[in-house]
Amino acid sequence: MTEKDLYNIFKENRKDFSDEAFTRNLKHRLPDRNRYSVIPQIIIAIFASVGFVLVYFIIGIDTIHSALNNFVHLVGNVKPFSLYHIFPYIFLLATMFLTGYAMLKAGEE
Repeated sequence: MTEKDLYNIFKENRKDFSDEAFTRNLKHRLPDRNRYSVIPQIIIAIFASVGFVLVYFIIGIDTIHSALNNFVHLVGNVKPFSLYHIFPYIFLLATMFLTGYAMLKAGEE
């Protein structure tokens, strides 16, 4: 049997079934999306908070403060600088951006 023969067999023996409110009944049985839409946002917020706390305890507030202070002085002097001094600031901004983006995406679903 070829593909065309199978197509013809299925075409000849096609049967249409009436819907009889099946779609409407199925929609009523599906779970409500609004009921669980806040759970991903809560999970993201918890893990972002845990991440900030871990950064605080591992690196320390003095290191973060000195890195941010160095960044302000480097930008004020407008001299070429290495990314090593501003890496904590870039990491913090990237984390905040990605957390906000993930919360927006979770809210859309």
